[in-house]
Amino acid sequence: MVSGCYAKIKTLESLGGEILQPRKHLSPKSMNQDYYSEDIDSRLVLRQEYRKLIKTTDENKLDYIKAGNYGLVKTIKTADMLFQKVKRPQEATLDSRLLVQTVGLASMRAKRLKLGDILFDMDIYIGSLFSFMGCTRDCHTDGNSELNWIRIGQLALLCSKRPPTMSFMLGSLSVERKERRIIRQERFQKNNDDLVKPDEIKGKEMLPQDNTTPKNVIKIDNLLKCHSPIGLFEFIINPGSFCQTIENMFYLSFLMREGKANLIKANNDMLVLKSKDSSEELYQGNKKQIVMYIDMEMWRVFLSFIICS
Repeated sequence: MVSGCYAKIKTLESLGGEILQPRKHLSPKSMNQDYYSEDIDSRLVLRQEYRKLIKTTDENKLDYIKAGNYGLVKTIKTADMLFQKVKRPQEATLDSRLLVQTVGLASMRAKRLKLGDILFDMDIYIGSLFSFMGCTRDCHTDGNSELNWIRIGQLALLCSKRPPTMSFMLGSLSVERKERRIIRQERFQKNNDDLVKPDEIKGKEMLPQDNTTPKNVIKIDNLLKCHSPIGLFEFIINPGSFCQTIENMFYLSFLMREGKANLIKANNDMLVLKSKDSSEELYQGNKKQIVMYIDMEMWRVFLSFIICS
C-alpha cells in the first residue's frame, strides 16, 4: 500500500514539480508596476492617431457624404488597423467615438442616395463604340462607312465561350430618351348663361306672416268659458285625430300659463278644467307647472273611456 502511494507521488513529480506547487498571489503593488511597465509611448501615439483621424473626418464630413467619394471607406479601414493595437479603455473610448462618427456620416450618405438614377449614358457608349471600331467623328453621318465589327467581336469572345449569335443583342441602338410631358390645366371659365339668379325678396314678403297660434288660443279660451267646468280629456281629446289632440294640449298650455285656466282635481280623482280671471292668479303668485305625456295608446284608452261615459 505504501509502495502504491510512493508510485503516485513519483508520477506527479515526473509530470512537473510546478503542478504540486501553489499559485503565487501577486500584490497590488506588483500589479501596478506591471501596468506602468508597458510601453506608454506607443499608447500615446495610438491616441494621437485616433484624435487625428477623428479631426480629419469631422473636417471633411461634407465631402465624405457625396456620391463617389471614398474617404469614408478609407477612414473605416484605418480605424480597423488602429483597433488591432487597442488594449486599454482609453483607446477603446476613442475608437467608439470614431465609430459613432462614421456611422452618422454613413447614415447621412444613405439618405442622400437617389434610387433610379441613370448611370449608363447611351450617347457616350455609342461614341466610344464607333471609335473602337475605327470610325471617326465625320463618318457618323456617312451611311457608306464600314465599321470593324470583327474587332469588337473578338473583344466579346474574351468574356464568353459561347458562339456569338444575334439573340444576344438587347435591341436597337437608336434609343431616344423619354421626355416628361407637362400638361397644363386650362383655367375654368364660367358661362354667364348657366348662372342662376337668386330670387329677389320684395318688401311685402318681408312683412311678418299671420300666426294662427294666438287665434286658436283665443278660440279655446272662448270654448272653455262656455263649457267651464269640464273634464280635461273630454275638452282636449279629438276622437277623429290624435294630432289634433296634441295641438289642443299645446294651445291649452298657453291659457294655463296666462292664468286663464285652472286645473283642479274632483272628488272622483278626475282632472277638471275651469275658466278663471288671469288677474287673480298674477296677484296671488301661485303659478304651478306640470308636464303631461300622452301617446297613441293612451289616446285610445281615454277615447274609449269618454265614449263609454
